Amino acid sequence: MALLARHRARLLVLGVFGAYFALVAALGGYRHWGRIGVPGGRIWFGDLRDVTSAWDCARRGIAVLPVNPCDPSHDAANYPRLWLLPYHLGLGQGDTMALGFAVGALFLIAAAIVVPSGASLGLGAVYALFACSPAAMLGVERGNVDLILLALVVFAVLVIRREARGMIVSASAMLLAALLKLYPIFTTGFLVRRGRQASAAAAAVVALFVVYVAVLHRQMHEVLSAVPQSDSFSYGVRRASEWLGAAMRAGISARLSSYRAWDVVLVVVLVAAGVWLARRLGAGGDVDSARDLDLLWAGALTYVFTFALARNFDYRLVFLLPVVPLLYGRARRGSRFAILTLVTLFAVTWFDEWTHPPLVGRVLGWWDRITQVGPDSLALPIVVIAQFLLFGELVAWLVATAPSLRRRAGAAA
Repeated sequence: MALLARHRARLLVLGVFGAYFALVAALGGYRHWGRIGVPGGRIWFGDLRDVTSAWDCARRGIAVLPVNPCDPSHDAANYPRLWLLPYHLGLGQGDTMALGFAVGALFLIAAAIVVPSGASLGLGAVYALFACSPAAMLGVERGNVDLILLALVVFAVLVIRREARGMIVSASAMLLAALLKLYPIFTTGFLVRRGRQASAAAAAVVALFVVYVAVLHRQMHEVLSAVPQSDSFSYGVRRASEWLGAAMRAGISARLSSYRAWDVVLVVVLVAAGVWLARRLGAGGDVDSARDLDLLWAGALTYVFTFALARNFDYRLVFLLPVVPLLYGRARRGSRFAILTLVTLFAVTWFDEWTHPPLVGRVLGWWDRITQVGPDSLALPIVVIAQFLLFGELVAWLVATAPSLRRRAGAAA
C-alpha cells in the first residue's frame, strides 16, 4: 500500500493514458483520431517511416537527401546520418509498426517518470491533461523521434543527482541527444544550474558538438535545408512576425514588413519582458526541489531556443511536460504567475491541432476572422499569441530560478 501511495500520481497518469487510447478506439480508431484534435495521416507512424525507409535506401546505397525515394511520401530524411546506422542490423520499413509502438511506450514511461514520486493526485490529473494534449499525441501518432529524445533528456536529468558518475552519464546522454537531432544542445544548459563541475561537463558537451558540426558541416547544411518550415501544426516566432509583416504591408508600409527583422524585434522584446517579470517574480526561496528545477530548465530552454530560431512542429512541445511539476507546485503555493503560465501552456498544447474544440471553437474561429490582414487574409490565431506569451513567461522562470538570483534571495532571507 505504501508503494502504491508513493506512486499514485504516476499510476493516475498511466491510467489516463489507457483511458485516452480506449477513447480513440471507441471513436473509430486511428482514422478518427482527429475528432479529439490529432490529425491522422494516411499511414501509421509517418515520421518514423521516414527513418525506417531511409534504412532501406542506405542498404542499397541510395541517397536520402534532398529526397528519400524509399519513403512512400518521398519526404527527405532530414536527420543526421547517425540515424542511418541501424540499417546494419537489418532493420527497415517493415519494422515501422513494431518500432512505432516501442517509441510510443517509451514516451509513456518517460512522461510518467517526470511526475515526482509521492506527488499528489492533483498534480497527476493536471499533468495528464498536458500529456494527453493534441500536441503530445501528434508525436505518438507520427512515431516521431522527438519522443526518444525526451526520454533521453528525462534520463539525463534524473541521473545527474548521482554525484560525479551521474554527471558524466548525464552529459553523455545530452551529447547523444544533440548529435541525433541538434536542437537538444540548448537543453544541455540545465547542467549549468548544477555548479562548476556540471558547467564544465556542459562546456565539454558543447565543445564536442561544435567539432561534430564543423567536421560534418556540409551534411548539417543538407539536413537543415531539408527541415520543413510550415505554419501548420507548428510553433515559432515566425508565425507572429509573418502576421505583423502582413499587417505592416497592408496598413503602413511595405518597408516595415520584413519577417526576419520582426523575428529579431519580437524575440528581443520578449526576452526583455521576461527579465523584467523575473525581477517581480523573485527566486521563490529554496522550496522547489532540485529535480523539478532541472526539469523546468530542460523543458524551458528547449522551447525558448527552438521558438526563437525556427518553426517547429507541435510534437516538439512534449518538452514542455517537464515544466509542469514545478509550475503546479508554485500554483498550489499561491503563485498567480504559475497559474497564468499553466493556462498559457494549456492553450499552446491544445488549441493548434484541435481547431474546433467544444465550447470555445466558435470563439477561436471568430478571433481568426477578425484578425485577418493583407491580401492573403492571414490570421493571428489565439494559439500563436499563446506561444508568443509562453516564450516570455518561460524566460522569466529561467531568469528567476537562475542559481545566482536564488543565492541572492537566500542571502537576503
